[in-house]
Parts: sequence; structure tokens; C-alpha cells
Amino acid sequence: MAFWCYYRFCSERFFFFSLATIEEVKYIDIVAVYVFCELLSCIKNIHKSSFAFVDGFDNDSPIEKENEDLLGRKELAKDAVEKLLNTDTSTEAFSFGIVSPWGAGKTSFMNLMKKGIKDEHEECIVIDFNPWLYSHKEDIITLFLDELSKHLEKYDSELASDIIDYSKALSSFESAETKIVSVLVDLMTTSTKLEDKISMITESIKSVEKKIVVFIDDIDRLDSTEIMEVLKLIRNISNFPYMYFVVAYDKDYILERLKGKMSSKETKYTEKIFQVELPLPQFEKKI
Repeated sequence: MAFWCYYRFCSERFFFFSLATIEEVKYIDIVAVYVFCELLSCIKNIHKSSFAFVDGFDNDSPIEKENEDLLGRKELAKDAVEKLLNTDTSTEAFSFGIVSPWGAGKTSFMNLMKKGIKDEHEECIVIDFNPWLYSHKEDIITLFLDELSKHLEKYDSELASDIIDYSKALSSFESAETKIVSVLVDLMTTSTKLEDKISMITESIKSVEKKIVVFIDDIDRLDSTEIMEVLKLIRNISNFPYMYFVVAYDKDYILERLKGKMSSKETKYTEKIFQVELPLPQFEKKI
């Protein structure tokens, strides 16, 4: 700017052409205006970014993009997506487990899978469900069915309504003993039995012609009762066609929590819930 001011106003070495409309303004002044605007922008950015983060702690946040994948897992995520969505779910849901200890990148791997589905598979409805956010607050199964209903409403409003009715019927069955009489009255006056409602939902989901991929994270932060509820949700309650459950968990933690809830065959039980388990590849700690 100093050089411009000197040669523009003080030096006689150069002749500057005037604009056709305003003689006092020269064409070279356009450069000055541009430089001045850039300086203002830099000053604003300096004030906006007044904090400098240098040599602090590592932020252990899951990655969101492929170019952030330092562990080389994006190709594995793509392969997992293709294999998963080519699995036949015309009669029942399919569950896929992502297994690794805490802090080994399960959520990041799920994010890579989600991005691959959203970018390459328009035929899919992606649902994020984190039961840990709702633990100790409300019924996990009811909350999930509400979420499923919301995602399907724009494709079939009647189907969404049927799912809510199904959720209410399930809640009725699980009510306390003091509510048995009122529950029996409700069931007797309901025109559609629970089995019929499941059949209606099944046929409606087929007619939507969308694959529904449900990502469930952080079940290894739940207590044993909540874990059992999530497993029941996957295996029985939402065992609908064209549905895929992708669940991330620390298997050792899950098995430890299940010990007090069932017999000594916990490992076999989880294998019945998750048809395929993918242990994430190990990596060097320095990476």
C-alpha cells in the first residue's frame, strides 16, 4: 500500500488512466481497493481466531471424513458396506457387530460406513440410535420405535402410525402387575392383535422398498438390563425385513455384564444375536 500511495500520488514516472465516468479515480485504484479489502478480512480473522491451540492434549474425537483415516480402515469400511447391503434381508433383519476394545476406533469406523452408505446408496435410510443417551431415563425400545416411525413417515404415514401402535402394545404387555386389568381391557377392545400388527408392518416395510440401516453405538456403556433390552430390540422386537443393524461394542464388556443375566453360554448368545462380527484390525500405538 505504501508503494502504491507513493507512485500514485507523489511520483511523476507513471501516467495512470482515469475511469470514463469519474476522472479522479484511476484504473490502478482498483488494485488498491482489492488489497484494502483483503487487509480488512485478515484483521477480522485475527480477531475472530484469538485463541491459539499449540502443543495441547490430543482430542480423542471420532473421525467424520475419509481423509482423516490415519489407520487405513476406509477400504475395509467400504467392503463391509457392500457386503452388508448385498445380504438378503427379504424375510428378516440382519445384525452386524463391530468389535474392539474401548478407544480403538469403533465409532470412527461406523462413521466411515455411514458416509459410504449416504454417498453411494440412495436406496438406504440411515438411522443413528445411541441408547446410552437415553439410559436410566425412558424405555429404550419405545424410543427406538418412535425414531423408526419418524424416519418412515415420509414414505408411508400409515406405516409410521402402525409402528407407534405396535410400540404402545409392547409397552402394555410390559406394564406393572397393577395395570393388568386395564391392559386386558385395552387388548380386548383393540381390533388388531399384536401378531397382525407385526404382519402389517412387515408388509408395509416391504412396499416402501428402502433398506433401513440402523447404527447403534455405545452399548458397552450400558448396564446389564439395558444391554439385554438392546439385544431384545435387535433380535426380536425389530426383526423386520430390509433392516440392517450395525452395532459397535467391546465384546469382553458385554459378556461380563451378561454373566448375571443368563447361563454360562453368553458367548453363544451373542453369536445368535449378531450373525457376523468384525474385529477391527489392530494398529501400532504410535499411530
